[in-house]
Amino acid sequence: MSVLQIEGDDFTLDGEPFRIISGGLHYFRVHPQQWADRLRKARQMGLNTVETYVPWNLHQPRPDVFRLDAGLDLPAFLDLAAAENLHVLLRPGPYICAEWEGGGLPSWLLAEPDIRLRSQDPVYLAAVETYFQQLLPPLLDRLATRGGPVLAVQVENEFGAYSDDTAHLAHLADLLRSLGVDVPLFTCDQPADLARGSLPGVLATANFGSRARQGLAALRAHQPSGPLMCTEFWIGWFDRWGGHHVVRDRAQVFVDGQPIGVLERENHERAIVFTAPAAGSVLRVLVENQGRVNYGQGMHDRKGLLGPVRLNGAELTGWANRPLPLTDLSGLAFAPAEGPAVGPVFHRGTFDIEEPADTFVHLPGWSKGNVWINGFHLGRHWSRGPQRSLYVPGPVLRPGPNEITVLELHTTSLDRTVELRKQPDLGPTEE
Repeated sequence: MSVLQIEGDDFTLDGEPFRIISGGLHYFRVHPQQWADRLRKARQMGLNTVETYVPWNLHQPRPDVFRLDAGLDLPAFLDLAAAENLHVLLRPGPYICAEWEGGGLPSWLLAEPDIRLRSQDPVYLAAVETYFQQLLPPLLDRLATRGGPVLAVQVENEFGAYSDDTAHLAHLADLLRSLGVDVPLFTCDQPADLARGSLPGVLATANFGSRARQGLAALRAHQPSGPLMCTEFWIGWFDRWGGHHVVRDRAQVFVDGQPIGVLERENHERAIVFTAPAAGSVLRVLVENQGRVNYGQGMHDRKGLLGPVRLNGAELTGWANRPLPLTDLSGLAFAPAEGPAVGPVFHRGTFDIEEPADTFVHLPGWSKGNVWINGFHLGRHWSRGPQRSLYVPGPVLRPGPNEITVLELHTTSLDRTVELRKQPDLGPTEE
């Protein structure tokens, strides 16, 4: 049993001075058959610890469903870390940011019209407590106090950038303790937010990607004693489709099945001019969830048609709504093999390989949509870039025939081919 303790300005492990040398390894972003390989490589890089967030919206996709299996088998991931002699910093949220959909908060929370996220709102707290009551018990045996790899657990995430409600942080810390978490707790914030986001009696840590001396100095000024710890040292940043961040929806508009235009929030578009071919024409709007805001006050990011749709000033009512979750591809109708196919439409093809290995799928001539291989979702493709390829984990592939499915929302070149290449195309690099 290796127990982390704070003694003066240092960490100790089993009474000996200990420096945490950690890197982020998020199990939910790695194919589970690659966990052991990635953990071994982390240790071979010289790390003694890995940190991981826990995405609430994956583990509890609906209020009545909780998952801790397959690619979400967090206990198994922690056991593999222990097998590699790696310690773990666990960051269960409930909000995680992580450049992840809604910061990890499940979208079904927004079904409550007046919910106040990341607050003492009783509706929100009840959901958090139910989630933690399901998540934490299977993890308790993985705490360092019980011989497991988890050295410490984070309370919320960068809360000071959102609120200064210390009572909420204290409530979450008490909840973790009441459910059996007896390892050290810590908070993390950017240097300017330390006063708003820290909690008395809990180790405060700082997040920054440059100016380390200034960041640590701010942490020391806020916290006169205790280890100086940077929980997130940013070595890069995410790419945005089209290079501009302005993170609601994109709506394709059709009349009698024919596309007439696209409305995009990033272009501040609110109207389309068109001529209806005849009275009684059918208007359809395909709204794409491009991801929920994951940071700041804009997290109340509901999807779909959020306000009235008007035609020549008159409100249109009586809409029928058909969700397409795309979690199950069985039963899909596919585009014909020959001739042009204007989207939205699903395409299906097959390819043979001899030996599975990591690769990258490229889609020259395609416009926008999603890609699956053997039913495993690889991600979105969009010709506007910057990235023009998608990573294919080796375990997704199998010797012999493999199936690829592409949802194309617009149109493609006539040959409708995809390519598997050894190298990615991540687009032009900033100067």
